[in-house]
Amino acid sequence: MWPILRHKVLWACCKQIEGIKFDRNPALSARRNEQRKQHLAELTPQALNDKFARLRQNDVLIVSAARQTEIVDGHPVNRYIWPFEELLSISALVEEEPNSDVGDNRIWHEYIFDFARKSPPQHVCQEDQQAILGLLDWIKSTYGDWLDESAYQSYKNQLEVTATRLGYWKSCYQKIFAAVKPKLVIIGNASYGNRAFLIKWAKEFGARVAEFQHAAIHENLTPYQYSADTLQSDYVRDYLPDDFLMFGSYWQSVYHGGARPVIIGHPYFQYVYKKFHRTAQELLVCINGFDNDYCIRYLRDLISKFSAENIVIRFHPSVHQLQHQYKDILGENIRFSAPDTSLFDDMARASMVIAEASTVIYESLACGIPTFLIPTRQWPQLPGLGAADMVLSVENKITSQQPMQNSDQFQYFGEHWQSNLAAYLTSIGIKTR
Repeated sequence: MWPILRHKVLWACCKQIEGIKFDRNPALSARRNEQRKQHLAELTPQALNDKFARLRQNDVLIVSAARQTEIVDGHPVNRYIWPFEELLSISALVEEEPNSDVGDNRIWHEYIFDFARKSPPQHVCQEDQQAILGLLDWIKSTYGDWLDESAYQSYKNQLEVTATRLGYWKSCYQKIFAAVKPKLVIIGNASYGNRAFLIKWAKEFGARVAEFQHAAIHENLTPYQYSADTLQSDYVRDYLPDDFLMFGSYWQSVYHGGARPVIIGHPYFQYVYKKFHRTAQELLVCINGFDNDYCIRYLRDLISKFSAENIVIRFHPSVHQLQHQYKDILGENIRFSAPDTSLFDDMARASMVIAEASTVIYESLACGIPTFLIPTRQWPQLPGLGAADMVLSVENKITSQQPMQNSDQFQYFGEHWQSNLAAYLTSIGIKTR
């Protein structure tokens, strides 16, 4: 049970210690859940089993969010699934969001399974209840200085819900494994713990488990930071992926997540980079929502030096609701990127990029855009940036930084992702086209 909660508990402690007032948008999650209910109102256990039965055998099973959509050659693709579809004739996928057009070899994740049952069990057996209370007692004794009672109640609720569903979820995944017979299961954000149980089940089936890097890694990102002693535990390693497929060689120096690092590259970035053309019209500010009080003060200073009409604010998709707060404080003239606008479309119009700690920093520098890091209290410096460590100060005249040189760029986003990915797949016994 601890692997499921680890990141959530450690992140809560970090927020308390650093004074971070940040949470993903609960209203967004509620809307998605309501959309699922409407779409899946007629889903029955038989319909779900029929869906499982139509799955075809394949070497690769990908469990990923369907909403990570980008445009490649005029067609919408999932940025994490697309590279495998380029190299494999068919990939069986478990999609996160219900979509009537997913086809016979794409299905939904474990939360969707619950809709087929309509009334999942609510009772937690005595053995599970004792294990849950024992874990909560350990969390209190270990991290109690930084957690309040509401946190424990949240963890208790999550574990109880999971305990009542795990048996059913496992039976569904066993049907999927039996139909697909995967040699490799790739799980999005596997190290975050939400699907720790799926990692274990896939390994029990005999498949290898991998995770594709989705963002920048740093020393404060707890899913990818374990002590050497902890990683000696077989129990811990049972719930971690076997392989971590990385953007570039640099990330090996900051990754301590227990999986074998494999350098692949950043397929979508490499695709965009070949076509990237800047018009350099605007100052793009990218906000993650980690320290809004600081960012708002920072933007006020920035607006005093530049015309607000030339500044565009882009929010991380999970905190887009902050737009109203920023507009109320900064004024009606402030401009925001539309939620469905590609990051690289925004960057193409950017004369410079200013961002909180994010993969955006690396992507912007690699595209040759003068790039600056917002020095928030929580993220005073993003490790490994070299020239980008020069932080923007609005009291001084902004001067262009040197863009990332090719040799630096390939440390972060390695070249030749197709051949790298094909070599990895071949090394574990999977043939590509």
